[in-house]
Amino acid sequence: MTTDKPRMLIIGARGFRGAHLTCAAAGRFEVVRGDRVSQARPESIQIDVTDEASVNAAFESTRPDVVLLLATLSDIDRCQTERDLAYAVNVHGAEHVANATARCHARLLFTSSAAIFDGGKHGYSEDDPANPVSIYGETKARTEAAVLGIVLSAVIVRIALAIGFAATKGTNSLLDSLAELWAADRAVEMPTFEYRNPIDAVTLCSFILQLLNQGAHGVFHVAQESLSPATSWV
Repeated sequence: MTTDKPRMLIIGARGFRGAHLTCAAAGRFEVVRGDRVSQARPESIQIDVTDEASVNAAFESTRPDVVLLLATLSDIDRCQTERDLAYAVNVHGAEHVANATARCHARLLFTSSAAIFDGGKHGYSEDDPANPVSIYGETKARTEAAVLGIVLSAVIVRIALAIGFAATKGTNSLLDSLAELWAADRAVEMPTFEYRNPIDAVTLCSFILQLLNQGAHGVFHVAQESLSPATSWV
């Protein structure tokens, strides 16, 4: 696996954003796909963020220069009903990764969510205080503070909604889900009271790689330009 490229460990590589980032980063980095489920591939490694020993073993094996932490329990309803699991994955799991990143002096980028806000105003800046209304948003806000407290140079990317077709099967891609429903001639139910600023997955990946290339640190909001005064992050 050794090359002249810096090594990037993508934790949550099988997910929607992870698969896109794996493809986008391959030209600049030696990419190692980290996932909770074991993959029989030389460029992959098993890592369970809820298990500190698993995280430490993965870091010892890969010795990454850059870490992308994408793994999360993103099902908002499940987070509400399984609060302990949400905290175990989203908060304590991120702390395990951040501590391992600090020990190996790697760079860390964590993908957060617009769910840390309550959606009560039009447009949020990076300096607005968090005010989550869900357990999921609460875990993301807690994780941001934990990550920045452990890795001072970390990058936090807040995403309102990433859209696009999945690069691999079995992800939570919204467009894939809609396409499957339409192909099956099934009704599609969508909320009419929810507004978001989405960004397509390809542009998101490009922006993330630019942040890493430019040595950025701190918190960044990533979304399209608002198209109407009604548009806000929720």
